[in-house]
Amino acid sequence: MVLLTGYQINELIYSDSKTLVHRAIRELDKMPVVIKVLRREYPTFYELMRFRNLTFPVKS
Repeated sequence: MVLLTGYQINELIYSDSKTLVHRAIRELDKMPVVIKVLRREYPTFYELMRFRNLTFPVKS
């Protein structure tokens, strides 16, 4: 389970060999959020660049 200060992780909604995606609540304002994290503790430079380029905030 992922632990992030300021967020209450509720459930795992997607998992593959490189990433985990969780549904969570931001404790500051109780807003629902989706958090995507890399599975590996020490990813390669290529994995970091790919993750950065594919991840962006979404507003509804």
